Amino acid sequence: MYEEMYDESVDVYAFGMCLLEMVTGEYPYSECQFPAQIYRKVTTGTKPECFNRIPSQYPEIREIIDRCTRLRREERSTVKQLLVDDFFTPEELIGIRVEIKNRDVDLAELNSEIQMQLRVFDEKKRKQYRFKENEGLQFAFDIENDTAEEVVQQMIEQQHIPDEDTKLITKLIKDKVDGIQEEIENSKQA
Repeated sequence: MYEEMYDESVDVYAFGMCLLEMVTGEYPYSECQFPAQIYRKVTTGTKPECFNRIPSQYPEIREIIDRCTRLRREERSTVKQLLVDDFFTPEELIGIRVEIKNRDVDLAELNSEIQMQLRVFDEKKRKQYRFKENEGLQFAFDIENDTAEEVVQQMIEQQHIPDEDTKLITKLIKDKVDGIQEEIENSKQA
């Protein structure tokens, strides 16, 4: 840190700390009183206390932050690795999208069961999923009882989707559900 041997790995570390601050709303190492304490923790590989307060519904972010903030720079992700990580890939490039069918109705009525649709835009993937061009897979998701993993597993068991995209579709569903849950909470407080 203070030896002035900077390369891309320093930027990756800083990126990890920025992500940590954004996801927790806390300054990393705020538990330290003096710069020397921070230096000691950083150089020994001790994560900031707020790392342990990353919300459990974000395991992908926790894993990315961990990969970015490892002590040995050789063990950190590279910028190239981060750029191709599924977490940062936009849906348009993936060729698959999960949509909430009646977002306004679900928000107005504070429904716990939301109607969702899985759409496949990539022609090659569409053949694999056996979807026609303008069709998708509609499914219900109970935000109080269902988990994305369980819903995706049911889709696989019913042979609606191939199991190779399990992680991706689970993430897409989680992202949509997290978003609507946040909107529902905000509308309750308003």
